[in-house]
Amino acid sequence: MLVLGVALPLLMVAKLIPSTYFLTFISYAFQLVGMVASTIGIFSIVKVKRDTLKAQDRNNIFHEPPHPDEE
Repeated sequence: MLVLGVALPLLMVAKLIPSTYFLTFISYAFQLVGMVASTIGIFSIVKVKRDTLKAQDRNNIFHEPPHPDEE
């Protein structure tokens, strides 16, 4: 969606497609929805990674780094 939100205005500026209010609104909506979807996706990836690290850290009650020989 974000790619369409960038491609449509580019095509309108290059005058390959006509610039209408509807098409401008649709391209803005694509940009907005694409940015929101990508932000939510990045936040969910970070949350999953932090949850797995937190689950691994529960076993380490003294919060000491693992010994190099244990890895």
